Amino acid sequence: MKCSIKKANGIYTVKLGRIYVRKTHRFKSKEQMLNFLSKQFEEPINSTEKINPLSNTWSKEEADKFMNIAKAKKQDLKYNIALDTGMRLLEIINLKWEDINFHDNTITVTYRKNNKERVVEISPEIVNSLINIQTNRINDNDYVFSTDGELPDPKVWSNQFAALTKEASVKNITFHGLRTTYIKQQLEHRFLNNKSLDIKGIPNYYKDAFLSLKNQ
Repeated sequence: MKCSIKKANGIYTVKLGRIYVRKTHRFKSKEQMLNFLSKQFEEPINSTEKINPLSNTWSKEEADKFMNIAKAKKQDLKYNIALDTGMRLLEIINLKWEDINFHDNTITVTYRKNNKERVVEISPEIVNSLINIQTNRINDNDYVFSTDGELPDPKVWSNQFAALTKEASVKNITFHGLRTTYIKQQLEHRFLNNKSLDIKGIPNYYKDAFLSLKNQ
């Protein structure tokens, strides 16, 4: 979750969220602002310097609880991809069949900001779900999640995610929190196995945030 804070004319302006779902909140005092942020991140925040990007994550138990609800509603594939690969919401929405290598069980992801590519592995469960969609699709649309030739609206996906999160009674995170949950799990695994925390495709500020949590 991205959080930017500005102060002008005695008013604190907080922009919270990810690009298309970012909301603006205004407060007349610093205390009001910090109380609001504490509720959003579900931890006491006494200074804006203490906001850690890895706060926007789930535990394995929370992720499993959410996925059980999503599977029951047959809405689990996009969330499973995010948790399994760390792909961003727009990267999943723009996923094409040509990006998927069913022989190697991988997806080639192109980051839209700089057109850099990275290859991520996908689980057999995801592969089987994708094969099932491909086998039963009616048209030859290039995009995996396209409906009647139209790509999903990211706001709709974010709202659906929020509704499922509430139904599952788990910590309130953004859709992007699925990516940060994946990142945190990868860093935790490497940390426990004494491996380097430098992971291709993961910005260094996440590594710094992880080490900050470990040093608390």
